[in-house]
Amino acid sequence: MKALFLFFILNLSHLSCQEQQNKGQFSKVVFRVLESFSNDDFQTASKYFSSRFNKKHLIQSLQQTWALQELKYGPYQEIIFSDLEHSTKGVSLKTLIQMKRSKLALKFTFTASKTIRAYQFINQDQIQIPKYKTPPYVKPKKFYSELLELGGTISPIQAKMYLPKSSSIKNTLIFLHDFGPRDMYHRDGVNSYYRDMAEGLASNSIASVLYDKRSFSYKAPKNSAFNPGWEILRDLYGVIFKIKSHPKLQNTKVTVILNGFSTYLTSYLANQKVFDQFILLNPSFRHPLKTLFEKEEFFLANKSNSESELLKLHNNIQQFFENENLDYDKLFFNYPVSYFRSLEKYSPKQIPKQTQANFLLLSAGEAYSQNPSDIPLIHDVLKKQKVTEHKFPELNHIFHVGKVLQTNENIHTQGIVSARVILIIKDWLENPTQ
Repeated sequence: MKALFLFFILNLSHLSCQEQQNKGQFSKVVFRVLESFSNDDFQTASKYFSSRFNKKHLIQSLQQTWALQELKYGPYQEIIFSDLEHSTKGVSLKTLIQMKRSKLALKFTFTASKTIRAYQFINQDQIQIPKYKTPPYVKPKKFYSELLELGGTISPIQAKMYLPKSSSIKNTLIFLHDFGPRDMYHRDGVNSYYRDMAEGLASNSIASVLYDKRSFSYKAPKNSAFNPGWEILRDLYGVIFKIKSHPKLQNTKVTVILNGFSTYLTSYLANQKVFDQFILLNPSFRHPLKTLFEKEEFFLANKSNSESELLKLHNNIQQFFENENLDYDKLFFNYPVSYFRSLEKYSPKQIPKQTQANFLLLSAGEAYSQNPSDIPLIHDVLKKQKVTEHKFPELNHIFHVGKVLQTNENIHTQGIVSARVILIIKDWLENPTQ
């Protein structure tokens, strides 16, 4: 199970609007094919290939080829980067993917009707990934990092501590992710904006811990075992233990950063009284199925003939809220109904005054996970807490300076997190009650 395809749609800033839309459609096909491969669903994968293939032979070929790659390199994890190529043979999408033990490069060539007429494995050097752009506020001489593992020897996941060289570290941040499988840097397209934030804050004597989401590294368990406890909370508590046992961090104040989907867990975590400070990025306390639908609607708005697809999705979500007996294995955004049912335990409620937590809310101009109906709910849940709020109408949803509501371009155009965001977090941590 992987994140929504929208995070992998590549866009180059010099492409025309029509080419950008075409690229998004090609990327969506490739994403769904790879997702089907990872689920051993070669019947579904074959639907995205040209009808000129013999269906039976195609399915058999896809299955054998992919099984060999998984045997060599382990399970598929995610798309890293894609590049659109035009040639006399047609349009191709060169795609770099991450398997568990290695990266692989593939080339998908499309027909005029946007079905796949050929795919092959290519050399990785045929795909040029933009180098990481170090923000000017990052000062590498002021911090260092340590790699660590969470989850024990049976099912470890990778984590990274950013440690200031300062002798007096007062604050440590833990970054939680938005919806779907995510690597530690919370990479959106070509941008690793958690890395920007962690390194920028480490340059200002604030420690951070980033780690892969468990669903990024491991196939989700079946049925009710796949829930936020497995995907999020288990490793969150593991990080806390690592911080409290680290000689440089054990006496620091620990603040958790929640982002988009994970902000739904705010009141649950506050009432556990594990943290007394929270930073919420683009918060929404409405049910995640509603915000995910709005996000899908946003991205399909410019796709022709998308109305029936959206209507079907809307009706299925309505059934979720009206029919408690809905099949638990039914999928919404590649997550089963049972996962969304398990969210009821974490449903946002007004946090009582005695909890006494401090909250910093940062909302970007392109936070498509939010809409005006979020405002009264956020105010009600946090009514009895100390809240500081900043809005950034000029920033896109990953807090870059960009074209608001031009998400395809923003995600896949290199940028950096605004220095203003780093400064506001720093100042708030130094005096959260102001």
